[in-house]
Amino acid sequence: AFAAVGMAWRNVTRSGEIEMRLVRAREQNTHLKDMNLAAAGLAHETRNPLNLIRGMAQMISKEDNASEPIRRQCSDITGEVDRVTGQLNEFINFSKPPEIRRTAVNLGSIIEDVTRPLKGELDDQQVTIEIPPHPLRIEADEKMLRQVVFNILLNSLQAMTDGGRIVITTGQADDGAWIEISDNGPGIAAE
Repeated sequence: AFAAVGMAWRNVTRSGEIEMRLVRAREQNTHLKDMNLAAAGLAHETRNPLNLIRGMAQMISKEDNASEPIRRQCSDITGEVDRVTGQLNEFINFSKPPEIRRTAVNLGSIIEDVTRPLKGELDDQQVTIEIPPHPLRIEADEKMLRQVVFNILLNSLQAMTDGGRIVITTGQADDGAWIEISDNGPGIAAE
């Protein structure tokens, strides 16, 4: 009987210890989630001033009296801002799973809005862009769609160094819609 009571007491003690560990683990998990949300929020808010810096660098480089060294430095600033923004986007995407919010959006308006900030680079690199003429309404997560279109356009621009052309086409299919972005850059290496 004493052995059974001893074993029961030991099991109760172990159960209590395990329960305390679980409570601590839940508290730590909640703390980590809160820190993750705070870090993601900070990363998200950092993108806004970076976009302002990028825009100002582009404006300065377009000034008629801007010297060649100033234009190069502005180009370097733009490149670094794009690099850091890309890293922030990766961190944000990693830190919190995206919440898809579908709404009815005008695909043509999104494309025009996304290409507007790239106008300076398009002009500098002598790249023309063809935007689909007809409005196409689709159901999509507008924020994610903007990011995808912007990233692909930026990739196209970075691939073309001596002028070129980007063509955006859209269309509807029976089960949805599509968008195609093509350029006459060198393409992606097979490997």
